[in-house]
Amino acid sequence: MSAVVFRQVRAEWTKLRTVRRWTLTLLAAAVVTVVVSLLGASGAQVSHIGGKDDLPPTGPDGRGVRDAFQFVHQEMRGDGTLTAHVASLTSRVEDPRPGGASEPWGKAGIMVKASTKPGASYVALVATAGHGVRLQHDFFHDKGLRSASWLRLTRSGSRFTAYLSDDGTNWKKAGSVQPRGIPETAQVGVFATSPMHTEMQRQFGSTSISDVPAHAVGVFDNVTVAPANPSARPGQGANSGTWTGSAIGAARTGPPGEAPPSTVKDGSSVANGTITVTGSGEIGPLPRGTDLVQRALQGVLVGLLVTVAVGALYMTSEFRHGLVRTTFTAAPRRGGMLAAKSVVLGATVFLLSLVALLIGFPLAQSRIRSSGFKPPGFPTWSVTDPAALRAIVGSALLVALVTVLALACGAIFRHSAAAIALVLVVVLIPQILAPALPLGAARLLLSVTPAAGFAVQQSAPHYSFTPEPCLPDEGCYPLSPWVGLAVPCLYVAVALLLAWWLLRRRDA
Repeated sequence: MSAVVFRQVRAEWTKLRTVRRWTLTLLAAAVVTVVVSLLGASGAQVSHIGGKDDLPPTGPDGRGVRDAFQFVHQEMRGDGTLTAHVASLTSRVEDPRPGGASEPWGKAGIMVKASTKPGASYVALVATAGHGVRLQHDFFHDKGLRSASWLRLTRSGSRFTAYLSDDGTNWKKAGSVQPRGIPETAQVGVFATSPMHTEMQRQFGSTSISDVPAHAVGVFDNVTVAPANPSARPGQGANSGTWTGSAIGAARTGPPGEAPPSTVKDGSSVANGTITVTGSGEIGPLPRGTDLVQRALQGVLVGLLVTVAVGALYMTSEFRHGLVRTTFTAAPRRGGMLAAKSVVLGATVFLLSLVALLIGFPLAQSRIRSSGFKPPGFPTWSVTDPAALRAIVGSALLVALVTVLALACGAIFRHSAAAIALVLVVVLIPQILAPALPLGAARLLLSVTPAAGFAVQQSAPHYSFTPEPCLPDEGCYPLSPWVGLAVPCLYVAVALLLAWWLLRRRDA
């Protein structure tokens, strides 16, 4: 059995490499991939990224973050418990239109933070205006919880446990986390913040986005900081008992250096056991911005268009010239012929694409850095970075998958033009239409067609707990990288099964 398979694979490899136009076309696809990637890397210039004061703070893991809010806090030493009742949470958007609007990601809650320095490690249990209660820590971690008005965080060593209650008496555990870098002495208290309210209008070929300043107003009562050891002497207990209001970071959510105009003043007040906090800003990852990995891989799409033609012709030429009869005479297992062609073509295209991308990616990154996209404002990428390597290998796999899809369509239709047209439609049309469609429809289109595979090129993930929209025209795909690549895998599997079934039923 293995000898038969080997002979079929060797025969198909011989066919592929001995047809000169196919070999030259595949080599041309590799060259085009490199050239177009270099051209795409030269498409923009950055002449100024600001000084040190314009750079974002860095979180516990060294990545840039947003960390701007109003914080009413005191010191807590060692283990202890922070409890607060959210009496009210109001989202105020400075919208002159009748009825105005509200910002669903306006938030207020309780927090334990390593220090008042922007970017310091933290744990927060927050109520939001439109997304329920969330347990968040260290800027990149979020967990949705049930709604509740009483919030509690308990510290035991490096572990923080969240509890929720509807009446302040009966508490239920909601989750626990272990953030990085919160020392024994930390700042605890209540906070409020709100990103700017974003409104978007989409028209064919363009997207208009406007930001309106917004503020969250949190009113808290029954705020207590309890030591783990109630008998601790002064100076050894959990808190100092004195509340201090601080503005953490800069109240801005736009690009560095841009502060939104506002007529509402952030601040806080403590009176008669009630703490009122008004805040604007954001706590979380930086906006996606320009994905420099995607920019260096723009040649993949053009190279893919070339290999699709080879994929279709590799199969349809068998029928057009009658060679398929000879093939089936030598190897009667028709499914074996289809499998051998798929393996040979897929492996060849994958290796050629991988080599092209391993050559083109560093060259494109060098061109990108020379255009001004360099540290400290932008990261430096190399092929050894896990996200970049995943994008490169995944892109090569995507080209191979779509090429094999063209081969399978060639077996189904037995007509080169029909096979090529169908594959190009399902790969190209979604990317052309996505910028013009409503956001929900665009995301659906890029989730259910082979174009979803381009998600594997993303180096900047989209976080669902941030208010910025994931726009397809900015290179943000709705699926995660490997899940997106699984979509064209499914298409290829279905197409090959259908091609195998038709090959068995039809005359050669």
